[in-house]
Amino acid sequence: MPEEHDETNLDVNIGENVIPNAGLAMVLASAFNYNFERAIADLVDNSIAADAENVWIFIEPKGGESSSSKAFAAVVDDGSGMSCERLIEAMRYGAPSAEEANNLGRFGLGMKTASSSISHIVSVMSRESPDDDFNGRTWDLPWMQGHGEWLLKIPNIDSFPNIMNEIENSSGTVVLLSDLSPTKNNMNDLPKASQEQVVRPMEVSCISYLGKVFHRFISGTTLSEQYRGKSVKIWLNGSEIPAWDPFQTSNHEHHEEFEMDETDVNRLVHYHPESGTGSVADPLSIKIGNNRMDFRLHILPKLREADPLYDLVGGDAKWGPAQGVYFYRLDRMIQFGGWNGLRQNNSAALLARLSIDVGREWDNIIKLTATKSRFIVPQTTGDTFRNDFKTIFAKLRTAARDVYNGPSQYDDGDEGGDEGGDEGGDEGGDEGGDEGGPIEPRPTRPVRRRRLNDYTLEQLREACENDEETTILSRLEIRARGNR
Repeated sequence: MPEEHDETNLDVNIGENVIPNAGLAMVLASAFNYNFERAIADLVDNSIAADAENVWIFIEPKGGESSSSKAFAAVVDDGSGMSCERLIEAMRYGAPSAEEANNLGRFGLGMKTASSSISHIVSVMSRESPDDDFNGRTWDLPWMQGHGEWLLKIPNIDSFPNIMNEIENSSGTVVLLSDLSPTKNNMNDLPKASQEQVVRPMEVSCISYLGKVFHRFISGTTLSEQYRGKSVKIWLNGSEIPAWDPFQTSNHEHHEEFEMDETDVNRLVHYHPESGTGSVADPLSIKIGNNRMDFRLHILPKLREADPLYDLVGGDAKWGPAQGVYFYRLDRMIQFGGWNGLRQNNSAALLARLSIDVGREWDNIIKLTATKSRFIVPQTTGDTFRNDFKTIFAKLRTAARDVYNGPSQYDDGDEGGDEGGDEGGDEGGDEGGDEGGPIEPRPTRPVRRRRLNDYTLEQLREACENDEETTILSRLEIRARGNR
């Protein structure tokens, strides 16, 4: 019989205790929009929050350097580690996210869902002191689903591949992903050479992605109160991952830290009274309640393709998609370029980039996605907050357009950029931007049918805000592939 909930509310009764089916773990493994590098980044988040100075990532086929009998991925750190009790709680699905101000997680799902999205067996070993033994627990999703119970296994440390040497004299944590079948159905049955062909692209994507996401930590240029001055070395299969900084031309003589006029700043509805004007040292800030969001505005130099910085600054996305907003939560990059749907990518805005920094206090306002892949600009009454964004974007883009259409830095008589520019100021523009660089615009070409591009599809999937949009995109993808 149901019992009364409490004496102060006799109208509310307790029903049955309904324990989720153990198969839910397998569903959650594929429910979020993780790809391999995002999943690994979620694990690195935990390492940084544990005050690690080094994070070692391994991605190997069977019979690789670590002499494993199976292909695997692993993340090892020399952070503070966990006691057995803390480890068991950390393995709990939906465990309350730690309230520490430096916690890079949010939902209490990251380690579990990120890990199980690329491995159906997730083992964790951890200790708080080099004098302690390692404590270990494993989620084995196929085994758990077969038994119909949420039961943790206790792994044998001797069964781990040779990946723990780095922390043999320190505290730390190891996350071993020993069943990569979610990345390829028959992964465990493939010969070593075929597994190498699968894991090699994983390595490449991780180097690029982690170098962007954690570039401030890698270079020791962190800005947040929680992590200021924090430096972390991230290694992949023995090689140190380099940082990719979207503002790496800051020492270039033609790099400009753009500052808004005081008159324009004062027109912002959500202007923070202690705000600066947009430089690195004196960021422009807007607020909701007591929450402060810092903007640092940049206009990059025009670079010829022959310039050594040209490809480096363009990055993997190239110049067009790389324009716009770089959003950071506690120095961890969440978004790489674009204008959050408030402005379109435009060839004349190629030189405009800005960083936006927030702390955890914004989590319930900016609608951070579970995979930490983008943020949504919050709406306010009258949309005043979004309008402030549009104003800041417009001022930066207009100034960047003037530089883009102005004289070249290489030759005072050489007019770089697009003569037509953005005649209407900051309205409209080229949807999707210009893949080329900011100096020599491509000649006009007849419209041609483009091949379906996986990078573009990934960006579109990230932009979907609900199931309906995702379904529509999937239908269009199927139709497009059928018409190739």
